[in-house]
Amino acid sequence: MLIGLGGIVLIGALIAILNVKAIRQGYHQWRLDREATHLAQHVDGYLPQDWEGASSLVVRQIEYFGAGVMEYRWSKLGCQYRQYHGWPDATPPEWSSPVQMSDTATRAISDAVNIAVRDRLWNRGEIKHPDTDTMLDGGEVAYDFVLGPNSGTLRLIQGPNVPDLRLFEHKIGMWTEDVRRRLRHASPPESGPTTR
Repeated sequence: MLIGLGGIVLIGALIAILNVKAIRQGYHQWRLDREATHLAQHVDGYLPQDWEGASSLVVRQIEYFGAGVMEYRWSKLGCQYRQYHGWPDATPPEWSSPVQMSDTATRAISDAVNIAVRDRLWNRGEIKHPDTDTMLDGGEVAYDFVLGPNSGTLRLIQGPNVPDLRLFEHKIGMWTEDVRRRLRHASPPESGPTTR
């Protein structure tokens, strides 16, 4: 009887685990579909056809009250990177040589720019986490936009819980990780990051 009861409990546990897995897979697919729908709403014709030629995006990750700064720059010429200590007397090093992106990262930066254009992220100014009005561990991220005729800066502190900004940061993260990974495997000193 005990073996039979144990078997029933085990079967019940396995069914519960499989159900949880199915729910998680369904939720993941729902998020992918939702993101695809979100990205399908790009602004067509809002910027001139040749907007990429005069556009750039600099992502500045400032960590722990400025103790370290990592910058990534995207433009039509390619992606570049530099890292330095961000104290007032620090002189930023030169940008790295242009780094080619993977197809996935190229798509990610394109999506991020489209999200920024559509939602006018550069007009949002400084956005802070709702639970704090001071910069805590983790620092902040600043995005400097030059997108065709538009330009501006978006500064995020502690990552806001806003869907379009979360999606934008996710795409930017895919791009910066690709740049960082490719720089790690590049042969210095031609395209390795410069540090101070």
